[in-house]
Amino acid sequence: MGALFAVLVIAALPSATHAATPRGWEQLLAVPADGVFPVGWASGRAWFLLERSDDEQVLYSARVAGGRLASLVANPMGKGDQGIADALLSGSTLVGVSQGTSRALTLLPSGKVSGWAPMPGDPVVIARGSLVPAGYAGDWTAKAAVTVGGRTVWALPGRLCPPDSDPHHCTINGGGYSSFAVCCTSDGQAVDLTSLLRNTVKGGTSQPGLGVDAHGRLWLTWVDNVPNEAGIDFVQLDATTLQPGHVQFLGALPGVVPGRFPPFLAPALFLGCGDACSVVVGSAFGVFRWPGAGPAAALWRSDPLKGTGGQLLAAGPYGGGLALASYGRKNSAAADLTLGLVRTDAEGRNPHTAASVTAVLEIPRDPSHVASLEGVTAMVTPAGLVAFALYRSDDARPDLVLATVLHG
Repeated sequence: MGALFAVLVIAALPSATHAATPRGWEQLLAVPADGVFPVGWASGRAWFLLERSDDEQVLYSARVAGGRLASLVANPMGKGDQGIADALLSGSTLVGVSQGTSRALTLLPSGKVSGWAPMPGDPVVIARGSLVPAGYAGDWTAKAAVTVGGRTVWALPGRLCPPDSDPHHCTINGGGYSSFAVCCTSDGQAVDLTSLLRNTVKGGTSQPGLGVDAHGRLWLTWVDNVPNEAGIDFVQLDATTLQPGHVQFLGALPGVVPGRFPPFLAPALFLGCGDACSVVVGSAFGVFRWPGAGPAAALWRSDPLKGTGGQLLAAGPYGGGLALASYGRKNSAAADLTLGLVRTDAEGRNPHTAASVTAVLEIPRDPSHVASLEGVTAMVTPAGLVAFALYRSDDARPDLVLATVLHG
């Protein structure tokens, strides 16, 4: 989905004992839980997905009232993979792909949801109908969306399988050769951008982002995952035809081995758009702003060995600028972690911490049992930074989901 979320595993950090309800947080749920995944903001509500330990999925929504979530509504979605955690939120519609076609789930102001329905003007169907060569099999998934010129433009990473391919490329290797497309032009057509990828056999695109600046210019960024040559690409697209201009490439970040993003250092990308668009890049070494030309400038730096400095959990437009969620230890001596709301201008410049809250490592359940922090997820909404903390119980009692809302 458009808005990024992440979980920082803290099992290796030292433990501590604190009050049953950490300051600045509220207990939202007490349930057997495997994960809490922010979905985004729609219809005046914050939406998140709870994956229960019994494989049940529940899509929740809540209104933001001051520093807390209120009017919680549960939407049971059934067991198994419903595709919600990987779905893309566009306006009040949640878009996912099932059996080769996109489907839409409407998020309602009441907090309830409509049933899954076929998506009108499905960009996946349009791309498949015009971009798959004769005899090939191919498919795409909508991973980013933006409104420009009164229409929605989608970024579509995908795979193509030639008729003469061996099983390794089309079965074992994730479905075939990498492809990349955007849809749709002002004439309703998909545009093939696969030629912009550096390697379609062992690489491919991930984390695409789309943005429109104050002048109506359309920008696209993505991670090009070529082994030993991975980097970030940034290009302006013609807003009408979606044809690309000159592609700019950031091959490394300060402190990162040039051209290499190991899995645990995989960058998180966001587009901050004001007078122009720039890429905000989060990695284990810090958070950086890249305007598409020259080196990336550090917004803050992190030490991946000491766990200090703050990982980037989420980013998004807020209050006329950009809000970033920072999560980590303030220094190597700190036991607990800090969740911070960092504000910048619309293009990711001039960062300052506007609000913060402590995420304690353990919540006592009784003298001999605790609930331990597994991780924190977050999303930026118009009402503030909404974050969730999952605490695992060490006995038979339910796990705890805590929530907080940061303003500033």
